[in-house]
Amino acid sequence: MKYMTVVLGVVSDEWSILMTDTRMVFKDMSNKEYDDSVVKLKSLNYPHGWYAGTGYSPYIDAFYYLANRCLISSSQQYLDAMAQVITELVHEQHHNISDILNSTCLRTFINEDQVYLEIFFIDQNNGQTSAYTYPKDQLLVLFPADYTSEMQSSLKQKYQFEEFRSDSFENIVEKLLNIFKEISINSNAVSEICEIGIMKKDGPIKKFSLSGNIHELIRKVEQQNYFANLF
Repeated sequence: MKYMTVVLGVVSDEWSILMTDTRMVFKDMSNKEYDDSVVKLKSLNYPHGWYAGTGYSPYIDAFYYLANRCLISSSQQYLDAMAQVITELVHEQHHNISDILNSTCLRTFINEDQVYLEIFFIDQNNGQTSAYTYPKDQLLVLFPADYTSEMQSSLKQKYQFEEFRSDSFENIVEKLLNIFKEISINSNAVSEICEIGIMKKDGPIKKFSLSGNIHELIRKVEQQNYFANLF
């Protein structure tokens, strides 16, 4: 069985960021526990942004490929695709139902000149496919399974997850990278390779990605005017 691990996301009126690592965790394998070369951050059809997820890898990938192949855009179309994938996987892999039900997928996109971060999940109360638009200027972190509630609370308090409005874009990216670094250091389920998908609305929509060792990315971002060269 293969599992995705960590995702960070935040969105403002002008931009969105989706961040994940490259480690796929394996269970019930005697000779290998994980693979650090897995590309989890996936591009969506323009003008949509980026996609990532945590949980059961076959479900997360199947959901993405169906959504991207069919060129869907609305939340309801995503929910319909999600339900189709779940039905097919449950029929084929009924022993993995609990892993599928506990998986979460995210996408960033622009609609009518507004930037959004949307979460797709299965409501544990009624078993229905559900979508939730995440509030702006608040950090979302989907933690790996080995990150305890005490560790999560400490990290949230240290970086003030619920208020990012006052910082500049560059400072927010740097803060996200440092949060990622702490998680990667303290979790066996997270690699040191960080992938970042950014959409920025400043006249034309600008969409790009960064990838690399977390320590090297932090060093680059700390350089003055690093993002000015990208934009």
